Amino acid sequence: MGNKNQLGLKNDVATRWNSTFYMLERILHLKPAIAGTLLKLPSSGIEFSREDWNICEKVVTILGIFEEATKLLSGSESCNSSCIPIVTTIIQSLETTSGDDDMITMQQAMKTAMEIRFLNMEKTEHYSIATLLDPRFKHYFFRSQDACHAAKKSILTQLDSFLPSLNEPKPISKGTSLTGFSNLMKNIIAQSQATTNQSSNSRLTKEVLNDSLDSQIFSDCLDFCKIYEKNSSGRVKLALAKIAKKFLTPPPTSTDVERLFSTAGDILTNERNRLLPENLEKLLFCRENLPNVNFRY
Repeated sequence: MGNKNQLGLKNDVATRWNSTFYMLERILHLKPAIAGTLLKLPSSGIEFSREDWNICEKVVTILGIFEEATKLLSGSESCNSSCIPIVTTIIQSLETTSGDDDMITMQQAMKTAMEIRFLNMEKTEHYSIATLLDPRFKHYFFRSQDACHAAKKSILTQLDSFLPSLNEPKPISKGTSLTGFSNLMKNIIAQSQATTNQSSNSRLTKEVLNDSLDSQIFSDCLDFCKIYEKNSSGRVKLALAKIAKKFLTPPPTSTDVERLFSTAGDILTNERNRLLPENLEKLLFCRENLPNVNFRY
């Protein structure tokens, strides 16, 4: 009775899927107490068989993967490049050919639902390009190789837009004494040179992109991008760094923003209802950014 760390059972909430996970996890955590209590209350009509406990353990294992994925996507440092790898990991974790029939049916149903829900994710440019350019994931998590190739092609197209063709054909001056036929011959040569330079640029962009994708996995995306941009001397690598900044910036969910709104509600209370909007904005800014400079209160 004097134990301050008493734990109770948790209820399932229809509007929150992870409440089922937390409910079953708490039941397993309190298994000895629940089993002992039910033995003393045979008239309750509640009974847990060994099979029931086994099913709870397996369901918690499966739902635990979804819970961990949710936390990864909801983190303040997460970006949309995490979406495809997380979905692929969940789908592969649900692949099974052995075990209880009920559990196999459940996993297959969840796997099918995941595949249907995220059918077009790899075809969506801001997900696929971000995944390719993230040094933690690259091309290893694509389930569709066609989608991976399409993302590579899109990156190359954007690189080409950053890199106009070198040695563009010089216009022939009007004061030249060449005949009209000679002018045509000069134009043909100039156009051929421009095509050759453009092909050379395309080969260079492909080499830079392939080198980036074939390099070693780097665990810290932000540090990698800083180092890559700092050590980039060629225009192609600098252009690739710009594209990475563009696609690795958006967060995958609005969870972090919603947490900031909750913080604003904690600051602007009835007792502080005369706080000016600009001061509230400054407090929120400090609350979010001081940890980034390792500030200690």
